[in-house]
Amino acid sequence: MSGILKLSTFDRAFWIMVVCVTVMFLFVRSRFGRTVQAIREDYIAASASGINVTYYKVLTFAVSAFFAGVGGSVYAHYMTAMIPTNFNFNYSAELLSEVIIGGTGSLTGSIIGAAFLSSLPELMRDFSTYRMLAYSVVLVLVMLFRPGGIFGRWEFSLTCLLDGIRHPKQKPRKEREPVMAAPVLKAQHLGIQFGGLKAVDDFNMEIGESELVGLIGPNGAGKTTVFNLITGVYKPTEGSFYLCGERMNGKKTHQIVHAGIARTFQNIRLFKKMTVIENVKTAMQGHTTYGMADAIFRTKKYWQQEAEITARAKELLAVVHLSGKEDLEADNLPYGEQRRLEIARAGHRYEAAAA
Repeated sequence: MSGILKLSTFDRAFWIMVVCVTVMFLFVRSRFGRTVQAIREDYIAASASGINVTYYKVLTFAVSAFFAGVGGSVYAHYMTAMIPTNFNFNYSAELLSEVIIGGTGSLTGSIIGAAFLSSLPELMRDFSTYRMLAYSVVLVLVMLFRPGGIFGRWEFSLTCLLDGIRHPKQKPRKEREPVMAAPVLKAQHLGIQFGGLKAVDDFNMEIGESELVGLIGPNGAGKTTVFNLITGVYKPTEGSFYLCGERMNGKKTHQIVHAGIARTFQNIRLFKKMTVIENVKTAMQGHTTYGMADAIFRTKKYWQQEAEITARAKELLAVVHLSGKEDLEADNLPYGEQRRLEIARAGHRYEAAAA
């Protein structure tokens, strides 16, 4: 027997597609999806928000490989033959165009883009010679006038319809512990050397609870380097720093963030294509414990934890006077409001300490 068994029919392929798209949609509209989008936007800011970038990159690769495998197997059993020459440059460009035209951040847009470009050959049967030219023209127009795709990040969602089904009561917050006598953050003889250049030398600092401390100095004095040292971006070559008495040397950025240190950046680093509230909720992913199965099947645990971090994010946005702008894209905010949003995103660590 030659060839591949024809185990797929159109009906089977269609329902497998429906299941896969539904699972992908639920994945994207959960803490996992927010985290992956944040890494795509700015992996440094994502790491500074407490996200284990390496873990989620591997997770994304595994999930993508799974769906690619499902699609390939359905295609193979439907066509009964896999010929490498069929997957040429034109075919690859067509698949890429479907995603770009529909919207790189929208499943809905990708599906509509695929339907449009798949039907285009039939619509242009009498002009088949110009089909690739039509693809190119449409792609160039989209890139010029709608760089994020026709649909951008817009998504058809049942979530808004289901929001009112379950809104568990928020757990009351605990009162803050009494002020500690020992310093919260302490640096002892901290320093780093890049080759023959000593960027920071013998830096010492103690910060107590509820204490505000300013770090000033001329350009090139090493202020940003100090922040990079105590947030894990750089590893100190000498000295140590402590948070609440725990030595933090050698810890990764996301571990330091979860321990209680958060930061903003000299040049604002937001997840610009995500909404205002998504920026804050992404930084709160450490407050959630629901797994991928909870996200896909929308369990009670999912609804409860999503409701809690949404309410907490709105409280933080109210503190920085961004109430009513939760659904705006961060990139559309004025500079001053972008800075306040970055402060709110970092401020969730204070909220966690107070809880």
